[in-house]
Amino acid sequence: MADFIRRLFVFIVLLLLGACAPAPAQVTPEATSTLVLPTFSPRNTLAPLITATPAPPKPDASRSALVPQDDGATVFIDFKGNYTLRLPPGWTLARVNEKEYENLMLNQAINDPLLQTYLMAYRNRDGETYRLFAFNLPARIEVSDYLTNIEIYLDNRETISVKQARLNLEKARQKDSKIIEILDSKEVTTPAGYEAGIYRAILETRAVTAQKSTIYYSAAILTPYNTSLLIITLGAPIELRDQVEDIIDEILASYQETR
Repeated sequence: MADFIRRLFVFIVLLLLGACAPAPAQVTPEATSTLVLPTFSPRNTLAPLITATPAPPKPDASRSALVPQDDGATVFIDFKGNYTLRLPPGWTLARVNEKEYENLMLNQAINDPLLQTYLMAYRNRDGETYRLFAFNLPARIEVSDYLTNIEIYLDNRETISVKQARLNLEKARQKDSKIIEILDSKEVTTPAGYEAGIYRAILETRAVTAQKSTIYYSAAILTPYNTSLLIITLGAPIELRDQVEDIIDEILASYQETR
């Protein structure tokens, strides 16, 4: 009897313990955990790459610089005249007694007597006034001693108008050459808004070798800041007129004042 009572007591205790245990948690869709992705503020974004700005070219002894372009053209910066011009590809450029002039004398001119004659004639010119020479060496006529060339002339002492400078240039060509035909003589406005003079003619003149040559001649006249006179000229054997007659217009369109 005592054993039955002891078993009954244990059974009752177990029932009471089971009744006091917490119920199992119910899992519902709302209770499931979700993956939270981090958000990025502007502070987390990569800073833009800082690219180095190319240093501006430094002037040479002539107070100018030649800056090659990716397309083969060259920008001529004249620190004395405070302007820039773009020379088209295919031209060999030289400034009096600068390094590229000496390189031409020592290399190409050795096997090119005509180029050597031109360079020797230019050596005696004043680099402060005759700022740049350019030659289109592939554009040549075997029977002619006239090299296709560009000259850039600057005179800081001249303060005349574009029109008067154009008329003076026309008179100078009448004096030193025989004018066969005047093709154009007028004032224009460049794409950048600068006033300029244009003069084009067919001339009979003499090359540096003194040989008579019939040439296509064109010139652009500018007056930077109305304090100086800038003249850009192009001359070529008449047979090459179709190849070069747009070049002065291209150079003139690139003209910018930089002060």
